[in-house]
Amino acid sequence: MPEGYRPLLDEDIFTIVGEVEGAARLARRRAALRRHLESTDRREISRRIEGLERDLAELEESSPLRAPFESALSGRRGELASCKDMLEGISMINAQLEDTESLLSNLRGELLALDTSLSPSTLEPGLAELKSRVAYFRQSMDEVTRSVQTLPAATTERLPTR
Repeated sequence: MPEGYRPLLDEDIFTIVGEVEGAARLARRRAALRRHLESTDRREISRRIEGLERDLAELEESSPLRAPFESALSGRRGELASCKDMLEGISMINAQLEDTESLLSNLRGELLALDTSLSPSTLEPGLAELKSRVAYFRQSMDEVTRSVQTLPAATTERLPTR
C-alpha cells in the first residue's frame, strides 16, 4: 500500500480496535446480566405477587396493613419487570455482537480485497469504501450503546454473581 494512505487507514484501524473493545465490554455486560438472571427465581417472584394480591384482596380498605402490602407488591412487580428488561437487554446485546462480528468480517474481506498494486488514483475508491464501512461500523456501535444505556441502572451496573 502506498505510504501516503497508511495514516488514513491507521486512524480507521484504531477506531475499529476501540469499537471491538466496546463490543468486549458489551459481552461482559451480557455475561453479568445472564448470571444475575440465573440467580433470580422469576417463578417464585410471580408466586409471591399472586400471594400478595390475594392477601390485599382479603384486607379491608382502611386496614393499616394495606400500605406495606401494596409497597411489597409494587416492589415485586418492579423486580419482575426488571428481569424482563434484562432479557430484552441481553437480546439487544446479542444482536449487536452478531452485527459487530458481521461488520468485522466484511471489513476484513474488503481490506484483503484491496489491490495495493494499483496506482494511487485507482486505489482511492477502495479506500473510500473502507472508510465508509468503518463509519457505518462506528454508527452501529453508537446505536447499541444508546440502546443499552436505556436499560434500568440496576441492569447495567456490575451485577453480583450467585
